[in-house]
Amino acid sequence: MKWIRVLVIVVFAAHSLVASPRRNQIGPQMNDLANSTELVENKLSASMGSNMNFDAKTPITETESSASINSENPTLDVKSINDMIIEKTAAPLNMSIGDAMQSHPELFFAQHADEFVEIINNLILEKNTAYSIAGTAVADTCNTLIDRDQILGLLGKSVYNQFIQNAGLYTHLLDGGALKKDCTKYSQMRDVKQKALVWVLILTVMAHFESSCRAGANTKGPNGTAYGYYQLHLGQEDKYDGASNECVKNASKDPAQSSKCVLKMLDMQLERDNGVLFSNKSYWDVLRPKGAAQRADDIERAIQKSSYCNPKTM
Repeated sequence: MKWIRVLVIVVFAAHSLVASPRRNQIGPQMNDLANSTELVENKLSASMGSNMNFDAKTPITETESSASINSENPTLDVKSINDMIIEKTAAPLNMSIGDAMQSHPELFFAQHADEFVEIINNLILEKNTAYSIAGTAVADTCNTLIDRDQILGLLGKSVYNQFIQNAGLYTHLLDGGALKKDCTKYSQMRDVKQKALVWVLILTVMAHFESSCRAGANTKGPNGTAYGYYQLHLGQEDKYDGASNECVKNASKDPAQSSKCVLKMLDMQLERDNGVLFSNKSYWDVLRPKGAAQRADDIERAIQKSSYCNPKTM
């Protein structure tokens, strides 16, 4: 928990220094800061234990804290953080919370709580990663697709076989479009098997950022429940593939079926968006350069650094 303590100190100290008009009161503020830090650390230790797991794809917000992608483990929400800090900072001042917030607004970081939770989300994701693929750290559960030695797991083999056995369904993926800019070897690949490996790699990194490669990952969204490796909308998957019948209803509950659906959805995206994989029109936020998750650059770098794509990394 030491890293959480450091994080809390940094966030509180930065806010206090920026917000406070009374620089000569930094000493007392730092005492309150230490008390607040201890409270947060103890609260996190007690409530989260060893099961701390946050969704880094979509930082937890006050309105969505109950819809964590990992429903099996407890989550940290904005309101609980604010309540802890308010309770601890108001009491030493012998004031009501309302009076304390008016006279010492610099001690309260409600307006920065979303940023604080997002930082924790990302740090936890990094802490829980087990190995790297093309320089990108991924969750150990992703070894069902590709492991640290770039050997295909059972799901990876399923995606690979689906691609090479049904290559005619993926003419736009085979062409690659703008992908050839990041995967410099792609245009030189004459064997569909080589291109299949590139797409298994892409699906692996996508699944990591979407769900940490967890088959049961789910979160509530405006259009229903996003579910599974690639966070497809449960029960609506058959609406995504036009008339190809590559996406079946409830496919998101089956990693192999959902991967098959994703391949076709990506092929349709490249057709629609003139070969662009990292499109702001993509179904997946992690592929949108302007998406909230801000993961498009990470996925692009993984492609660029992959030995599948860059001869310099062979």
